[in-house]
Amino acid sequence: MKLLARRVHYVDNEPYLNNGDVPVRAVLSLLDKKNGERRVAEKYPFLTDLDIRNCKLLALVELEDRPEYKRNKHVKARRSGKPRQPLKIMFDENLTYKIVPALVNNISEVSHVYFEDMQAWRDIDIWNKVKGCDRRGIVITRDRDFVELAEIFTMEAIVKAGAVDKADISAEPFVVHIDTKVTKKVDVLSAFRKQAHMMAKEAQREPREMPYMTLKGDRIVSGASVRDIFRKYMLPRTDMPDDYRSLIAAIDWRRLNRVRQDNGLPGISSYALQAPEAA
Repeated sequence: MKLLARRVHYVDNEPYLNNGDVPVRAVLSLLDKKNGERRVAEKYPFLTDLDIRNCKLLALVELEDRPEYKRNKHVKARRSGKPRQPLKIMFDENLTYKIVPALVNNISEVSHVYFEDMQAWRDIDIWNKVKGCDRRGIVITRDRDFVELAEIFTMEAIVKAGAVDKADISAEPFVVHIDTKVTKKVDVLSAFRKQAHMMAKEAQREPREMPYMTLKGDRIVSGASVRDIFRKYMLPRTDMPDDYRSLIAAIDWRRLNRVRQDNGLPGISSYALQAPEAA
């Protein structure tokens, strides 16, 4: 993990803090005990809060025999006895990675762009990486471009299905967009702790009705439905379509292609995404 490359080194595959050459597992062992932070300060007074945080991060993302790692990677069964659908929550790089250890839960795997060395990646590449993992994905971000990506792939799903109400977006990441005008770091922490179950439920819903939702303050508010997004990309003075031909004719392809190109995707024609029954 490049994030910690300058702060940690390895001896026989075991991590050591560069500050004092202290074994990471020794710090974690002290933290496991009562008054752990005080015990660490007594034994290693030269360690900083950042050193301790880095130990927790390594436990979270790398040390497979640690409870933090196991809790972050494995999903508990539902009360009904049925296993939960695997879920992965990815924090974008415009949110500090320092909040992640406080948000580990038994609902999902919680990760960060930095943990997976994806900083400076294009948004579309991050999207495809989250989509391509073996779990349903949630992207939490301040970046409006992820909302546009959700809209782009919703429109693709609509055209491929041949009808607005039949669009399947279940394979696409679910986006939680943070309204930066009214939302602070403490709000993100509070909202996640209180509403992680709700985010998970929406991401796992079949069929999915909302490609994205918005975080305002410390609460999640409704975003746009599949139908709302189709209305957004309709030509003026057109009606909701009732067949495939009218659906294709109702789309403002120029606007849709402009948004696609702004997000690093090629423009498409009305013939490129035909419904299977219409192909």
